[in-house]
Amino acid sequence: LGRPAAREGSTGNELGLYQLAGEHIFQQLSRHAAAGRPNLTVTVGFFELYRGRVLDLLNEDAAGHKRRVEVMADENDQACLVGLELRVIRSVEELMLLIASAKRTTRATAQNETSSRSHAVLQLHIGTDPGADRPAPGAKLSLVDLAGSEWAAKAQSDDRSNRLDGAEVNKSLLSLKECIRALSGQPGRHIPFRGSKLTQVLKDGFV
Repeated sequence: LGRPAAREGSTGNELGLYQLAGEHIFQQLSRHAAAGRPNLTVTVGFFELYRGRVLDLLNEDAAGHKRRVEVMADENDQACLVGLELRVIRSVEELMLLIASAKRTTRATAQNETSSRSHAVLQLHIGTDPGADRPAPGAKLSLVDLAGSEWAAKAQSDDRSNRLDGAEVNKSLLSLKECIRALSGQPGRHIPFRGSKLTQVLKDGFV
């Protein structure tokens, strides 16, 4: 998704991708309901991938630490995020409030005072309202904000913690690159989704 203004909008009249996506979804749901179709509900999950761990950005423990989410495969070899909290939202305003409350991992580096040290994934799940009489197929939209790769030479001026963060970011981006490369190759070729947590959780968006 790129820079914060692209994700969340600028201080002017420009809207960010999060808000644009939310507005489009709720506009479509309004038309869906007006046509007499089953009521649909939107639920949100928001998490970050930091140093090989998946952390819930909408759920903290009593000490204020983000709760860890486990990535497990189901019977169809699709990633399940065990422990991820999903929140029901009924408007774009509720979506943006949830996003604003999330505390993504950032740290000052030699290149940036507030550098994102993790990848963030916002998932919007659309499915049948629990009270509906007729079932409807579900859908999921994932908006992924990737942390930027870092040149090793520039990172030398950072402390050890920042260098470890940068190394993990670069590793996961390389894994994503290898999956995309494999997908664009010969049919039936092995796709290394298990190379990182990032590619594991994004697998269903590729296949």
